[in-house]
Parts: sequence; structure tokens; C-alpha cells
Amino acid sequence: MSWKPRELGSQRRLGVKIVRDKGPLRALSQLCVLNPDQVRRECELSFSIDGQENPVWPCSRSREKRKSKARKRASSGGEKRVQLYTEHFGVGERLVVLIHGLGATGAVWRRVAPLLVSRGFRVMIPDLRGHGRSPRQGPWGAGIHAADIAEAIADEEPANTILFGHSFGGVVAALVGSGLFGPVPARVIALGVKTDWDDAEIAATRALAEKPPRLFATPEEAEARYLKVAGLEGLVAPGGPETAGGIRSEGGGWTLSADPKVYLCVGPDVPAVLRLCRAPLRLAAGSADPMASPTTMRVIDPGAIFLPGSPHSAQLADPEAVAALVE
Repeated sequence: MSWKPRELGSQRRLGVKIVRDKGPLRALSQLCVLNPDQVRRECELSFSIDGQENPVWPCSRSREKRKSKARKRASSGGEKRVQLYTEHFGVGERLVVLIHGLGATGAVWRRVAPLLVSRGFRVMIPDLRGHGRSPRQGPWGAGIHAADIAEAIADEEPANTILFGHSFGGVVAALVGSGLFGPVPARVIALGVKTDWDDAEIAATRALAEKPPRLFATPEEAEARYLKVAGLEGLVAPGGPETAGGIRSEGGGWTLSADPKVYLCVGPDVPAVLRLCRAPLRLAAGSADPMASPTTMRVIDPGAIFLPGSPHSAQLADPEAVAALVE
């Protein structure tokens, strides 16, 4: 057996359940919008020592077996499965998956992608569910997004895969890196993650999920709102490629593409989620990012990197420096 899970609870040789430490179960139930009993069933392990395969922890399967399993899952039409909109750039074995933050789309990585391709990487950029051009379908939670990303990279070789997330996308990347949803990737990079939330901030953000989508008369008005919500204002030109998928037409007007329900993802303890990551984790942020908490970041990652003068969306302000984080 080449892969060993993190010891979160009591373990048996051929079946491991998280049973003693109630904290991880509680956190995972928040992340996955599941109750603790469901999480316990989801997290049950059955190692493939005798050739039996496990649907939740496919780490010991060969690449071809992972592909076969992924095809079966994709054809099953399960209620929670969605086909994410993804863009692909470059060729080669080494893959970087770029994951955007809440309210944005994968297009925010357009300035970084060609730099990574020039360094010999293949790049995948998804729109998370409920965002951009991906299906607007719940349930909502960081764990659901992590499961979607794990599904999207099910055919990839884990040792050649790097996950790079911005803001909330960094939380999703770290959760995929926990191994709870599939093989552990080679590395995880989280840029501009807001680690410190108070109760008022959580309540205000989650309240956005209960507001009906705002309808605008013109695409220009809708895009101006999108630039503000996605943190792109002043960094990109209206109509630029970095805004792709941010708005859509609806009911004779225009609205933001992101489903307001995506804000229900806010709430779980972010530092606790980051600590679940089993892959080598690098935290980074712009030195001018008001959402970053350097003290907390350095507790989680003593080698945390701060990009001089960059704001929250450093991938737009200084794409060269952000691309260099992958090296």
C-alpha cells in the first residue's frame, strides 16, 4: 500500500473511520453541507490491498483505473455532479489548475496562464459551480467545490498536478489537497486567502445569498457591478478578456453570472481547513491586500510569501510575480 491517510481518528487495517475526533467531522459537515453521519460514511476508507476499489479515496488506483472510475461517475448522472466549464492552455505532463475566488470566474487568471505555458506547464482554468459559465446548481459549500475540482482532475497524474487558488479558490485548493476527495496533488498554492473572519463578516457575506439577483438594463451597468464585486475594479478594462463570463442576460436585462447562493460557502474555520492540506502548502498574498492576515498566514506557513505592493487580486496586478510562485 503506497498511500497512507492522515490519522484523523481510530484506524483499522482494512477500514478506517473518523470516529474519535468530532472536530474534523463537524468542520467537514459544514464544508460539504452534510450532517456528521453522512460525512462519516463519505470518509470511510477501504484500501485496495485485495483489489477492491474505494469510491472516495482512489489514491492507490492506477491512472487507467482512475479514468475508468471517472467515466462511470460522469455517466451516472448523480444529482450533485456537474460538468464545470474549463479552459485549457499548453501541452505537457505538468499541470497547474488555477481556481478563482467567490463571485469571479476563471478569466481572472488570463494574465498568468500564458506565463505558465511559457514555462512548460499545461494549464486548466475552471469556473466553479454557480459561477461564470458553469452550471448554477447546488448544493453549496467548499467541500462541494473541492469535489468538483477533484472530479475535473480525476484523469491527471497527482504527482504532476499543482493546484493554485486565489482567495476562496485557495481554500478549495487546500481542501482538495487534504486527500479527502481523491489523490493528494504534488503542491497547493493559496494566494490572497482571507483567513480571519469575525461573526459580523460571516453574517454579512452569507446574507448576500438571500438577496435576489440584481437586474441591470445594460451589459455595461452589469459589468461595472461585476468588476466591483469580483475585486477587478481599476485592474482590468471593461470588456477585457479578464471579465469573460462575469455577466449574463436574463429576463430582458443583464445580471451577474454568479448565483447569490455561492456566498453560503462562507463560515467554516479557514485556518482549520488550510491545516487539513496534506500536500505541500504555500501561502502568499499581496503586501497591500487588506484581506490578508500575515500573522495567521505565518502560523500556518512560516514561509508565507508577500508580494510587494500587490493588492488582493495580485494575479492581475503582478502576473509575473504570481506565476513565479509555481517555480
